[in-house]
Amino acid sequence: MNKVLILTALFLIGTVSCTKVIDLELKESDSQIVLKGEVNSGELIHSLSITKSIAFNQDNVFPGLTGATVTLTDNQGNSETLVDLGDGNYKTVNFLAVAGRTYTFNVVAEGETFVSSSTIPALVPLLGIDFIPSSFFGSTGNIIVPKFLDPAGIKNSYIFYYYNADSLDQNSGYIFANDNFADGQLNQQPFFGNWSPESGDSVIYEMYGIDTPVFVYYFSFEQNTSGNSGAPANPVSNWSNNALGYFTAQNFQSFSALVP
Repeated sequence: MNKVLILTALFLIGTVSCTKVIDLELKESDSQIVLKGEVNSGELIHSLSITKSIAFNQDNVFPGLTGATVTLTDNQGNSETLVDLGDGNYKTVNFLAVAGRTYTFNVVAEGETFVSSSTIPALVPLLGIDFIPSSFFGSTGNIIVPKFLDPAGIKNSYIFYYYNADSLDQNSGYIFANDNFADGQLNQQPFFGNWSPESGDSVIYEMYGIDTPVFVYYFSFEQNTSGNSGAPANPVSNWSNNALGYFTAQNFQSFSALVP
């Protein structure tokens, strides 16, 4: 097999905790383009990376693909060609992203065209976070409960991430969820991560609003890595032309608190 990304998953109470690097698995005979794009509401600079898959027995150094033509557009007629920074990294210079708009990446690389669209959801305000003392397997710490009111009648999906402001090595990993069982409700769901903050820790909690295809990507990745699927498969990409990876247009907010 070829390894394109590596993600450690923990499936607990409808959420998943993962390390910040996401990897895909391929058959050894395959060599495919991997695209990872991100557009953030309210920001001007957005990024896309292009790499190629490698053989399983090779070092985990994924070659970046330069020389591609990458264009970002929105459904209001705005457009910008991304700057090639080298090593497979491309960025915009001045493209304001707005919630509610749909963004499309068009990539021409190695004579092929790859397209993906994603819509920035409306912001669901993060009202704060609660800490619940707990102990698992003899270790003490706190479980975090983010406080937000899910809008009724609207399909919402989220990614959460929290970490120690004084030590970035102490972090939750990615945790994703949707409102399939909590539509229109005040969130009371604790989200378990790789790290349990203790009294006196300064915690930064981040919340991303993502659209459904991006949630499906993360969910399918977890299914494939947890042994819940019959045979390993690549996560469901939202790119055309059999490209691997994902493109997310998202909103973002953060909240800081001291653990009592």
